[in-house]
Amino acid sequence: MLADRKKEWRLTPSFLQVYVSNLDEVLELALAHGAVIITKPTKEATYIHDTLLEAMKGLASWLCGRSLTHPYLS
Repeated sequence: MLADRKKEWRLTPSFLQVYVSNLDEVLELALAHGAVIITKPTKEATYIHDTLLEAMKGLASWLCGRSLTHPYLS
């Protein structure tokens, strides 16, 4: 989720990841338009993402199967 910062909010660093199926093409296009690579894409990052995604799916499934008044959710 992205949002504009209100003046009274302090600055907070963020980390935004965008996943695309055609990484090489998108990266080439971004570089052609002046982008700068800070961290090169790696297979390890994909593995970490996939592992975290599966864990989040499991958590979402667990939460959706529970009542919002469940003691562990309050």
